[in-house]
Amino acid sequence: MTDATDDAVDLMQCLGFIYLRHGQPYRAVVLLIVAAQAQPNRPEVLRTLCGALIAAGMGQQAYDVLDRLELLAPKLTQHPMMRLMRARALLLLGRTEEARATFRAAPPAGTPPVGTPGKPAPRARAA
Repeated sequence: MTDATDDAVDLMQCLGFIYLRHGQPYRAVVLLIVAAQAQPNRPEVLRTLCGALIAAGMGQQAYDVLDRLELLAPKLTQHPMMRLMRARALLLLGRTEEARATFRAAPPAGTPPVGTPGKPAPRARAA
């Protein structure tokens, strides 16, 4: 794509995020769908779109976007935020037990812990 298209998609993603953060998820969804149509292979646009769809209560659409994102960036699927978004989409669909299992799923062996760069990740509490 051209630089102008990249810039337009970046602008739509930023505006969509701003709408989302200011309690207007439906406006965010519209802008982010346009951005995702213009450049369907940008994971950052799809992640933002998924968050907007969840905020708008559109669970099936969010779930479909997460499936697309999983095909584009399989490494992201076990990231805690991605598991949280999938669990929230499943909750919107009424699939409570599957949502719990998704959220509680342990990351695969060898996955580095999530933490602030330069700081160790917090330790899990003993039950």
